[in-house]
Amino acid sequence: MRVHNRLPESVEAGAYCAVSEILANAAKHARASVVEVDAEALGGTLRVRVRDDGIGGADPVRGAGLVGLRDRIEALGGTFSVHSPVGCGTTVSCELPVMAGGGYPDADPAE
Repeated sequence: MRVHNRLPESVEAGAYCAVSEILANAAKHARASVVEVDAEALGGTLRVRVRDDGIGGADPVRGAGLVGLRDRIEALGGTFSVHSPVGCGTTVSCELPVMAGGGYPDADPAE
């Protein structure tokens, strides 16, 4: 994780909601043994990625939970993508813009 300071409240809440829902989906549907969560704030964008080693096959068009997540992320001006080939796990990526003057935390220069 490479987020060193607080983000604007709407960005934190959006990212928290997304990660929580994705983790719940992995636990409920994916049959995953490992789930990884990565977050990085850099260049005015918060990037969040959740990967699992489950059964894959998640369909962001068919599943109401993924549709709702995409809608929430896009309402914040962000992007949402799902890569989930059958038998190969699922990766969900979200990018949220961080508003200027909203306490944007650049990544630590040492990283």
